Amino acid sequence: MIDDTARTAPAPGTAFPAPDAPLARFGLFDAVAGLLWRVAAQRQLVVVLGDLHRADAGTLQLLGYLAGDLPRFGVLVLRAFRDDEAGAAGRPVSSLLGPLAERAVVLPLGSLDVKQTKQLLMSLEAPSVDDDTAAAVHRLTGGNPFFIQQVVRLGSLAESRGDSVSAVVERRLAFLSPTARGVLDIAAVAGNDVSASMLAAVIGVPLEQVLESLDLAGRAGVIEAVRGDAHRFAHDIFRDTIYGLLGS
Repeated sequence: MIDDTARTAPAPGTAFPAPDAPLARFGLFDAVAGLLWRVAAQRQLVVVLGDLHRADAGTLQLLGYLAGDLPRFGVLVLRAFRDDEAGAAGRPVSSLLGPLAERAVVLPLGSLDVKQTKQLLMSLEAPSVDDDTAAAVHRLTGGNPFFIQQVVRLGSLAESRGDSVSAVVERRLAFLSPTARGVLDIAAVAGNDVSASMLAAVIGVPLEQVLESLDLAGRAGVIEAVRGDAHRFAHDIFRDTIYGLLGS
């Protein structure tokens, strides 16, 4: 069965069969389904899919094809995705869950607090980390576990800024419109807490336009509303990276 699936699947680096090739697409989907069902008939099966927010249309169609038989065959599918990146790219969570949206159990994973940040740091070969360092790393990363791991890997817990972390931030920013990027540029210069009305006055555009940009940046997880029309960057890393890109 694995050989059948391999013969039907597209070559590495190529896309799923095009929508105008329904027979080829059905053959591939059916082969993948057959493989999963045969394995599930012999043992308990869990399928883990990571970074689903980056999935193309063909992949989501395959998952939709499989969804109907999952309960019958007892297959558990774990789909991991970043809702902020999905939201920034205009892809609602329901589109990533497909036909399983009504039956799926969604488990949001929030940011770590300072205590949890310290525990993660200690588990990442930093057993002597103190409370002040943990607080500094939490302030820098906003409790984002990936950012915390990158800070440790780069070797400076309290002050690290690395290309790998910046690359993650820049990829997140790439989803934003030029107008939203311009609003964030001014916000990065202004400081941690900024008001939408102040940004509108400085930039010289209507308040509604600034609020739309901040809403888009909020869905991308870059900035968050605080109170009234006040906003702040979700992590110091976002503000530092945006500020560092000015003039580049």
